[in-house]
Amino acid sequence: MKIANGLVLQLLLLLALTAASTYVVAQENIQSNLLYARQQTVFLDSAVNKLDDILKLTKGFPVVIDLWATWCPACLKSFDHYKNLLPKLKERNVIVVFVSFDSDKTKWRDFITSNKLAGAHVIASKALKDDLTTFVWGARDVFSLPNVIFFDESHNLVSKSVGDLSDLMR
Repeated sequence: MKIANGLVLQLLLLLALTAASTYVVAQENIQSNLLYARQQTVFLDSAVNKLDDILKLTKGFPVVIDLWATWCPACLKSFDHYKNLLPKLKERNVIVVFVSFDSDKTKWRDFITSNKLAGAHVIASKALKDDLTTFVWGARDVFSLPNVIFFDESHNLVSKSVGDLSDLMR
């Protein structure tokens, strides 16, 4: 009975995902829904506060962490490339988590929604921003955007300073 209930819940979730292109994922549903983020827009509201949180949620999958902001012209330009790369990433089972360094949550959400940017999206808390900047650049509050961090399916670091997503796929 427990398995049947789980299957029904997954089916209902899949139906809900196809009905709506944007949704917010509760903490307990994040891992199972990240695969849908390759086709849908998923907001990971306050579920990610450290790099390790992202890696735990994407266990067993290659993961690209794209660092960006709405106030960064190069970041916005890189999204044009991403839309063309989505089929290749999906084919390779890569999960993309977009981490924004924005402070204006409304502007961030509006940009993602209006541009229909598929992927898992999180606005960086102070703790996440500090963790990522220390990991990539060795210090807090020192960063250059856009930047992409790539881990293979075993979460071995492949690259931590790529520029934008199109550079990673070359």
